Amino acid sequence: MISRCERDSTACSSLRLVAWRSKVATLAPQSPETQLWEINRFVNDLVPGACGLPEPGESWPTPVTVVQSGRGALAGAILKYASLRDVGWPAARLRIAVVTDVLRNCLTAVVLAETDDGSRLLDDLAVAVRETNRVGHFIAHYSFNESTRWIHLTPRQEAIP
Repeated sequence: MISRCERDSTACSSLRLVAWRSKVATLAPQSPETQLWEINRFVNDLVPGACGLPEPGESWPTPVTVVQSGRGALAGAILKYASLRDVGWPAARLRIAVVTDVLRNCLTAVVLAETDDGSRLLDDLAVAVRETNRVGHFIAHYSFNESTRWIHLTPRQEAIP
């Protein structure tokens, strides 16, 4: 469906899908920092953020379903991850992390991106892409990408990026 949409915008099932594919195409030649900031801003505008994750056994959304009707932090994180992969980021430099946001007191999801200058965090509320060592209100539980899963074991009192 995505490749059909990229070849012919009339084949897209929604204007939101056209806008997403167009944004990804324009960002491919940009710098990694620009890609992070623009994808974070675009997805935050497109997908309303909210706390919570799917219930056990419930399907996680695909990037296309997120664009068409997604909402919530996990949906936004999935779309950010897929968009970064589409503009050329290797999976080894990206992961989706499931975290507790201690400020909102809820479970949510963020994207972590490893740059040449350190790790960056993209979340559903902040327009800014932040250095992970400057964000202290998330407690990580687990993270994953296409090939690896990580479990984060930290004391409950210590928030980590």
